[in-house]
Order: sequence, then C-alpha cells, then structure tokens
Amino acid sequence: MTETYHDYIPANARIVIDYAAKQKVKFTYPLEWTFWKAVNRRGLLNYVAFWIGIHVKIVQVVMAILALPVTIFVGWRVVWSFINEVEEVVTTETVIVSNPALVIRTNFLWFTAFFCYFFLPPIIVCYSLAFFNKELFSRLTPSIGKWVALLYGNAKQKVFVSEEVLPDNSVLIANFKNFFLDYEATEEFSKYLVRVEILEFQQQLVSSEFFRFWRLKSAKSNEWFWYARFFFSQKPTKGQLKVVFA
Repeated sequence: MTETYHDYIPANARIVIDYAAKQKVKFTYPLEWTFWKAVNRRGLLNYVAFWIGIHVKIVQVVMAILALPVTIFVGWRVVWSFINEVEEVVTTETVIVSNPALVIRTNFLWFTAFFCYFFLPPIIVCYSLAFFNKELFSRLTPSIGKWVALLYGNAKQKVFVSEEVLPDNSVLIANFKNFFLDYEATEEFSKYLVRVEILEFQQQLVSSEFFRFWRLKSAKSNEWFWYARFFFSQKPTKGQLKVVFA
C-alpha cells in the first residue's frame, strides 16, 4: 500500500520522515510562506517552464527524426550539382524599401502571438487550479516541478551500497535544489531505514548597505541549497538505496 503525504503550500519544504513515529511525515519551511506567495513565486514558474519544456522536447525529437533525411537530401543535392552542368546564373540588383511602421507592427504581432501561446495557457491553468481547487494544485505542483527537472535534464541519480554507508549508519546527498527527491530501498537498506531528513543548509545573517537606500539581509536559512540524509538502525550489508533528485 502506498501512503501519500503533502502540505498545502507548493514551495520548497523541509521534510522529515520518521518511520517509527506516529506522525511519519512533517513539513516545515525555511522562509515564511503564504499559499498565494508560493503560487506566484514557485507554482507559476513551474507551469510556464513545464509548458515550454514540452515544446523544446518536441522540437528536439523532430530534429532528431529529420536529421538523417535532411542530411541525405542535402548530400544528394550537392552530388547532383556536380553531375549536371553548371548553369549560368544572372543576378539582378533588387532594392527593397521597407516600411518601418509595418515592420514594427509585424514584430509586435509575432511577439504577441509568441506570448499568448507560450505564457497564457500555463498562467491560466496555474491560477485556475490555485483559485478553484487548492488541494489539487498543491498535489499537482510538486509533480510538475519534477517533470520540469526531468525535461531540462537537471535530474541526477545516486545509488548507495553498503561500502558507502557512513560510520553513523547514514548516507548523504550533499547538495541539491529540492525540486524533487525519489528514493527506493531494497533488502536490508529497506529493512533498516528509520529516518529521512531533507533540510536546508544554514547561513549566518549578513547585512550590508548600498547607496544608503538599499539594505540587503541574507536569511538565516535559505531555500536553494539543501541536503538529504538517510538514517539506518544498523549498517545494511545487502541491497541498495537508489535516489533520484534535482
């Protein structure tokens, strides 16, 4: 049976999984978040990046499919030009007078069409879900973030075996962005796994002033640099722990 846990705020969260505790999963946040702040700063970016990423992948697939036929066609044209007699080409000078107003209007129309196609659909979907169904939005957004990482090739994989377990019976993912983290433990790695922690690196407060008008304060905690640690009740000697993360 698969158990699903989620919080209602779709933002990078501290997650502690304690298999022995009554409340197995706890969510907290390094920064103070409200639901709509998370929607504007995290959710919307994920939906836009996902929509654009799908089209990037489609273009890559089409280019990969057409690469061989296009190469053959171009090569055939080059060979054919050498086989046939070279025809005399008479060139005539052509003067094109452009209308600046028409050029500006055409460029504006292209930009508007580009914006409407690539940005309006994810914006509409994001805010419609957030407004009408917060529950579905909060459950769906982390999956969208995961697919964004996969589409753009940011996902990494690490497989831990017994020799890589630290002296305190733990293994460590030292640095990642906390877009997503999936893990699968087998044999003794599954049997002895008792706790998983996904936490941010701590930073010290630093204050500085720019031009007397701007003050920048770094937070005690951050939302971009995270680590994950897996704890075992004793050192596993059989099996492995496979972690996919971004």
